[in-house]
Amino acid sequence: MTFAVPFLGQLRVIASSLASAHMGIDPHVIMQRSRKRKAALARHIAIYLAHVACGMRITDVARAFERDPATIRYACARIEDARDDLYFDQRLTALELQARSAAEGLSAPSHQLGENYDER
Repeated sequence: MTFAVPFLGQLRVIASSLASAHMGIDPHVIMQRSRKRKAALARHIAIYLAHVACGMRITDVARAFERDPATIRYACARIEDARDDLYFDQRLTALELQARSAAEGLSAPSHQLGENYDER
């Protein structure tokens, strides 16, 4: 099962807001196609948070961020690799906790939170 589009949008906003605040950029830059280093890193962090911390499936993240699923997998792999840096890992862990807390505060329709949701 997948989440409804409005709920996906809320999870995207949570992840994007945290990532953009962390990187010191405007949240709207994350949805743009900019390849500037700071914007791309913020977008990858937001994508990673949406997938890992908010529990969204790759296909749902792709739809929410208007990207191809391969791009989502690449972004997540890039952030996983960057976690080898202890300082980056600590900052990302803090962002994950914030994202999880915010996502748990949302309420998805109960029929959309089934056992099949864990399929990624």
